[in-house]
Amino acid sequence: MGGERDIERELEELRETFNSGETRCRKWRKTQLKGILKLVKEKEKEIFDALYQDLGKHQAEAFRDEVGILLKSTNYALAGLKKWMTPKKIQLPYVAFPTTAEMVPEPLGLVLIFSSWNFPIGLSLEPMIGAIAA
Repeated sequence: MGGERDIERELEELRETFNSGETRCRKWRKTQLKGILKLVKEKEKEIFDALYQDLGKHQAEAFRDEVGILLKSTNYALAGLKKWMTPKKIQLPYVAFPTTAEMVPEPLGLVLIFSSWNFPIGLSLEPMIGAIAA
């Protein structure tokens, strides 16, 4: 069983990974998103079974509300990742001429995700997809 020290150790490892700069590169993010796709596809039956046992969700409902949304969101994030990460030129006021500026989208740190009990898979993993792609 884990304890407070285990959580602190895990949190420190996550901070080290973020501080390494590895999470800023597109390749790392794509690998993580593809891993989510693989997990959801490979464990689809187990997800359906767990949702039925825990919440009485029928397979069609579980796909619509949980698995299908994750697949669609992950594919959307993979398709848009390059565009979302591309720096964007910012128009400055004329008094700043001849300078230029650009906005560089990049992650700022760790994210804590809280989820609800009634949609445990979709509302846990979908915000994670957004956090990885951010």
